Amino acid sequence: MRRWMLASVLGGVGAGLLVGGVGCRTEEPPKPMIRYPARPPKEVPAFLKGTIYEATDLEAVQPFAVSGWGLVVNLRGTGDSTAPTYVREFIVREMIKHGFGMKSKGMEDLPPERVLHDPSCAIVRVDGLIPPGTRKDQQFDVYVSALPGNNTTSLAHGQLYQMELRANGADTPNPAGNINVLGRSRGDIFINPAYALLTSSTQPSARASMRSGVILNGGLATNDWPLMLRIRQPEWRLSRALERRIDERFQEVADVPKKTGRGMGVAFANDEGIVSIYVPRAYRGDWEHFAGVMTHLYLDSSPANLSARAKELAAEAVKPNAPLMDISYCWEGIGPAALPFVQPLMTHPSPDVAYAAARAAAFIGDSSAYAALAKMGASGGNPFQLSAVQALGKLPNSQSINEMLRRLLNVPQALVRIEAYQVLADRKDPAIYSRVIGQKFVLDIVPSEGPALVFATRSGTPRIAIIGNKVEVGRPVVFTAFEDRLSITNASDSGNLTIYYRGHSVEDSIKTISRPDLVEVVARLGGETAPGEAAMDFSYGDVVGILLAMSHDGRLTTAPQEGQPGPVAFMLQETRGLENEIASVPVVENQPPSGSTEALPDFNATGDLPPDGNQGAGRPQ
Repeated sequence: MRRWMLASVLGGVGAGLLVGGVGCRTEEPPKPMIRYPARPPKEVPAFLKGTIYEATDLEAVQPFAVSGWGLVVNLRGTGDSTAPTYVREFIVREMIKHGFGMKSKGMEDLPPERVLHDPSCAIVRVDGLIPPGTRKDQQFDVYVSALPGNNTTSLAHGQLYQMELRANGADTPNPAGNINVLGRSRGDIFINPAYALLTSSTQPSARASMRSGVILNGGLATNDWPLMLRIRQPEWRLSRALERRIDERFQEVADVPKKTGRGMGVAFANDEGIVSIYVPRAYRGDWEHFAGVMTHLYLDSSPANLSARAKELAAEAVKPNAPLMDISYCWEGIGPAALPFVQPLMTHPSPDVAYAAARAAAFIGDSSAYAALAKMGASGGNPFQLSAVQALGKLPNSQSINEMLRRLLNVPQALVRIEAYQVLADRKDPAIYSRVIGQKFVLDIVPSEGPALVFATRSGTPRIAIIGNKVEVGRPVVFTAFEDRLSITNASDSGNLTIYYRGHSVEDSIKTISRPDLVEVVARLGGETAPGEAAMDFSYGDVVGILLAMSHDGRLTTAPQEGQPGPVAFMLQETRGLENEIASVPVVENQPPSGSTEALPDFNATGDLPPDGNQGAGRPQ
């Protein structure tokens, strides 16, 4: 009885306390955390209603800046390793890590401090921009610059030892502070070819230009960099729907494993607000094309809806000032269901409508659109002539498309011929005869009935192309460079050329004979030679500088047997200066993506530079 009564009393007290507590509480229960505030509805044209573009914002589309400190070797006595103490100590530690001064590595005669006192070496800053959507092991150009306050006069002919690129890696007080390695870099430095043959200059602009350069395809990404879709009205159901719709459209080119074991994918719903998007490798780094198609997909993929949308787009396309690129992307996203409405517009009298239709139909897979684009590419008066060739170049590699591109090698417009050549060369088409010169650059011989020209790249793969009729060095000729150390001479109107490089001693000097054919001259300069002869070994930047100087002197001509000899144009690839791009990129606050930073395979075919910086006998020093 007592136990029952005690329990009753305690129960009553507890109930009273509970009632009292409820009556006194004034605080509201905590609200759920909102990770992604809703954004207002996006205003879009009627034909974009129901698209991914309307429901989301595309983010992570800024290139990501990476940097670091590195060591350049093989300079022609123009280097200096003066650097802030923290940076110099970092470089010394890196050199020790790679065996400098170690007897076990056979480098006991090369302690770091001795190497750094050699004017053939320089400590440099290296900067790169990892493009949006970059995939692991994708290459990109990097910018190399001499340090402020040191006495490096030129980076021409220099080679960068392999080094690591990080976010804010070129932080002077803390040069190795960021542990995440986002890229690696190495290779030959390409400076402005107008100054590549000089060792010094009194002109301020030239001096500044000679202290910096680019390593073409010199960076290698160590991670995947996905694009991001930020859902404007965050919701898990919509996030998963976006993942399914994108994977459905790009299932044939998806190449990222799904963690759930559901095969390969492109889109990954992170949560209710973010979907990660991996650009398929089939797009060969063209993230803008992929993103354009992906964001213009209609969420309702039913056949009836897609057919109705394609018809609506066709009506919209012929209106004045129609947003034709958006419309073309929508057609491309719809796929084969759009062709009945797109094909009639390929012959529309308005060239912009015709191009938008032919472009979309071609990417859908309509072979008649390939011919339409090729016809535009051959039409000198068509405002979309170059765009049509570029569109053909983005299509899957096929014999029929390549045959169309080969015919475009003969058009009078130089830019069209160059664009067609670059596509065919990238596809390793047999019409382009390519040879690798000294593991430094590719030399291409391009058949063409158009005016002959010589072309050199300044971004991507280092390539020199001789396009058109046989090109040679005009004779008689007396050409000198590198402060008269290099001479190319022939005193008569016929016969072979004598190429002579005067080294620091008689033993270092090299003499070789070449036919005047420019293909052979370029190969000789790059390192090819007859058996038993010492080889020249000029860098890609050196050879381009020599060709530019010869062109300015009127030394590049067509061969006499090809008709009346005439001057041959030399053209450099147009590209915005990488240093300007790096300077214009805003600071990116988000953390770099996670990924493996394990050791990567060597991507420089010549292997690690030997400790003394020499790449074989006859290297110009």
